[in-house]
Order: sequence, then structure tokens, then C-alpha cells
Amino acid sequence: MENQEFSTEVKASEPQTREDFMSAFDVVEGETPSLESPVPQEQVENQVPVFEIDDKYKDLPHGEASLRTLQAKHDKLFSLNEKLALEQEKNSKIISFVNELLEDDLTLEAFLSERKPELIQKKDFSQTLQEKLNNEFPEFQDSKPRRDDADQNPGGKEWLYFKRLDELYSELKSSGSKHIGTIKELKEQKLAEKAQRDAELEREMQFAMKELHYSDADVKSFYDWSQNLKLIDMMKMHRYAARTNRIPNVNSIPGSPPQTSKREAFLKNL
Repeated sequence: MENQEFSTEVKASEPQTREDFMSAFDVVEGETPSLESPVPQEQVENQVPVFEIDDKYKDLPHGEASLRTLQAKHDKLFSLNEKLALEQEKNSKIISFVNELLEDDLTLEAFLSERKPELIQKKDFSQTLQEKLNNEFPEFQDSKPRRDDADQNPGGKEWLYFKRLDELYSELKSSGSKHIGTIKELKEQKLAEKAQRDAELEREMQFAMKELHYSDADVKSFYDWSQNLKLIDMMKMHRYAARTNRIPNVNSIPGSPPQTSKREAFLKNL
């Protein structure tokens, strides 16, 4: 008897099985479940929804009102994005033009000639010429050389001084006579120069492809490789070619002029 009682107490103290635990949530058909601790109505009312339905669509079914509200928000954000994109494009053009004014003297002069021509001052030709010579030949700032001495020593410092003087004179005279065009004319000129460079590059590319039997895929592969090429890589390739005697001798190329000394090349350019 005692054993039976002991056995009964053990069974009563055993924990519920999973099935017993889950059965507590079973709902009898027709019976409305109740919560022992329901959420207070005040807390439910104070919960903020994901988005608020637009007042224009409150009389519509909830699903349709939600979709129309989301569509209205989307249209508003899309319109704002387009507006900001146009403003960014406009601001980018302004920034680009301002940078061009700061970096390109021709653009600055063209801009001033259109808007404020009175701000463009005529440069003193002699003063500009002398400043350039002083920068290139500081040893002659205090005592100017004589042309007779320069003629008696071709290739000397005095001779180089007067040679550079004549070159600067021609350059400044030519630039001073140039017409300062408008911004529009300057842009057209730059576009024409770019088109000319692109055409020349295209001709070189077609020639190289024909000579090397390159396909478009080969050209793309070469371009991708060359973008990551560093100076040290080119020097390594040059060193390898020099050590293996794979650099062609310019004098051995048919039609190439014979090699001349530096003195002969200098006298030839006089």
C-alpha cells in the first residue's frame, strides 16, 4: 500500500508531456477563445501604423486606400528625384565652367570679353618680354648681353639669350594679334580639335590592328591591360628587351637617317 501511494505521488509530480502542453491551446469548435491578459485597448490605439492612409482615400476599402496612398507617395518622391537630378546636372555644368575659367586663360579672356571687356587690360609688350627672359636667364637680369658678343660665340649663353628673345618676340606678337573669340566659338574650336585628335587616334588604331592582325577582342584586352600598366612595368620590359637585344637599332631601319652627334644636330637646327 505504501508502495502504491509512493508511486501515485511520483506520477503526480511528473512534468506534462509536449502533447499535454500543446493540448491546452486546442479550441473547441464553436467556442471563442479568450485571453487571460488581453492587450489594453489604449495601447492598441496608440500604436503607430506603417503609414497613414491619405484623407482622400479614407472612404475606399482598406486595401485600395493603401495602394492609392502608396502610389501617391511614390509619384511625389519620383517627381522630387527628377527635380533634384536636373538641379545636380545644372550645378555640375556650373562647377565645370568655373573650373575651366580658373585653369584656362583663353576661356577666361573670352568670358571677360563678352561680359566685362573693360577688365581686359592690354599687356605691356616690352615688360612681358623682359619678364620671360629674366625667368629663363636670371644671370642676365642686372647686365644685359650685347648682340655683337653673341654673334661671335654661336651656341654660347649670350647667343642663346638673343635666340630666345627672337622666339618670344614672335610668340607674343602672334598671340597678341589673335582674336579673342566668344565662349561659343571657343567651345566649337575645342570640339573640332577633339574630333581631329579622335580621328587621328582611330587611324593609328586601324593601322596597328591591320599590322598586328588584332581583332576587336584583342584591342579590348590590350586596353584593359594597359590601364593597369605602371612606369616600373614599362622599364622592366625595356630592360628585358635591351638585355635580349630585342630593341631595334634605329640606324638599321630602312630609310632612317644616319645617326648624328649632338653638336651636328644642334648646328642643323640653327
